[in-house]
Amino acid sequence: GLTSIEIPEGVTSIGEFVFFSCYKLTEVFLENGSKLTSGNLGVDESIIGTYWNEGDLTWTLTADGTMTISGSGAMKDYSYDSPACDNSNIKKVVIEEDVTSIGDSAFSDCRSLTDITIPGSVTSIGNGAFSGCSSLTGITIPSSVTSIGNGAFSGCSSLTDITIPSSVTSIGESAFESCTDLTSITIPKSVTSIGSNVFDGCTALTEVLLEGGSTLTSENFGEVANKVVTRWNEDNLTWTLTADGTLTISGTGAMKEYGAGSSPAAQKKDSVKKVVIEDGITNIVDFAFFDCTVLESIEIPGSVASIGNFAFCSCIRLTDITIPGSVTSIGDYAFFECSSLTGITIPSSVTSIGNNVFRDCSSLTSITIPESVTSIGNYAFKYCSSLTDITIPGSVTSIGTYAFSGCTALTEVLLENGSTLTSENFGEVADKVVIRWNEGNLTWTLDAEGTMAISGTGAMKNYGTNNSPAAQKKASVKKVVIEDGITSIGDYAFFDCSSLTSIEIPEGVTSIGEGAFSNCRNLASIEIPESVTSIGDFAFFGCGDSLEITVSCDST
Repeated sequence: GLTSIEIPEGVTSIGEFVFFSCYKLTEVFLENGSKLTSGNLGVDESIIGTYWNEGDLTWTLTADGTMTISGSGAMKDYSYDSPACDNSNIKKVVIEEDVTSIGDSAFSDCRSLTDITIPGSVTSIGNGAFSGCSSLTGITIPSSVTSIGNGAFSGCSSLTDITIPSSVTSIGESAFESCTDLTSITIPKSVTSIGSNVFDGCTALTEVLLEGGSTLTSENFGEVANKVVTRWNEDNLTWTLTADGTLTISGTGAMKEYGAGSSPAAQKKDSVKKVVIEDGITNIVDFAFFDCTVLESIEIPGSVASIGNFAFCSCIRLTDITIPGSVTSIGDYAFFECSSLTGITIPSSVTSIGNNVFRDCSSLTSITIPESVTSIGNYAFKYCSSLTDITIPGSVTSIGTYAFSGCTALTEVLLENGSTLTSENFGEVADKVVIRWNEGNLTWTLDAEGTMAISGTGAMKNYGTNNSPAAQKKASVKKVVIEDGITSIGDYAFFDCSSLTSIEIPEGVTSIGEGAFSNCRNLASIEIPESVTSIGDFAFFGCGDSLEITVSCDST
């Protein structure tokens, strides 16, 4: 039997009992503008609806408030004159498959609209399409849609839930303006164009989340710029950049590998000002923060074990960094061209400093190298033009070429106890090399010119052959100056120092130990002060016949 019928506007009268005994009739649609009524038709008003023929599409409104749009092709653009516009009876909209667009102002000011179905055939949502739909709480936009027009959802004051698919590339100006119940929204990285004032008046909005890889920045979001967050899900780690420029990396395990310019930080290099790496992350990979030119500070947790090649290369505003004791390796070029870095402490867990690690760190004035380090690579500190001094621990046995080349402010390279290095290892700064030994209460210091100064107070230790500081560098020691306060010269203190030509012994020294100057073949003269009361066996053995010894009258 008959269940549904459409009556065009041209039908102005209808006979009695036309639908008598049509027990299955549930829908009677009158074309918009029809003068017929339920009384004319002899049917219950609850089954009477209205339809509009709008080009290739038909709009049908049932008595229960459901508007259905059927047909195929694009919806017309309207200027607040669509079949649905400002119709408070519409509660639900169903757009059927084959409709390809939602026209301008199509459903504007449908204040009772709470539910809408958009098919996968729709590719665009027009300007003001749902503006003023103040009862609409949520909407699902299909993945076929590529553009959302100006003011499309403006004034949807009850809207709390909307998902923008990754197919969308542009969002028009004021698209969500005055959506006062909207608390958060995610913008996919596919969106490359966004209009002004998109979220103005969204007073409840706490987060605008940009999907990782988005080319948009907080500057694109006007008055809600401070709500913008960019997030990347990178395997087991999450990188989150807030509007104030803080990049937080959370999760557990290793960072994934990146090339130059491909890490999340590098993608937003002009926005990242601070980095916080949370505990549980085990490494900083190659190129992790490459060329982050506005990065000023970073927090590295105790879970990080390695810093990769080029990790902080060209971070020109990074001023200070603390490397935790968990880090065992620092890759080549790790801090290359960090031109604002002023100081750094390398933890005692690190065993090597790679090639070019601190090259061109032109503001670096101080650096502490721990005794765990055994090698320093080529060009490691090249062009650190503000570095004035550096201490190389005795553990370092290998140093690369041009390690300190271009360090124009360098006045001292201090080699610590037992270093096997010599000034020859330091190229153009060889004349700045000083070697220092802390021997109990006394300090022995050998400069690049071959002068060994011994300072402190009290007695000098006794040594065996070839193990005193002077004997360790016997080929380099040309002159010895023992300063006031020292009371004795220990056994074998200068044994076999064949390059030694002069020595100054102060008043106050009371004894010269056994073999103290034995085999100092080039020692031309020595003056023993009056305070000396004893000279040990073989003290000057093997010094040659030309040695001139002056002994004060009270010395014995």
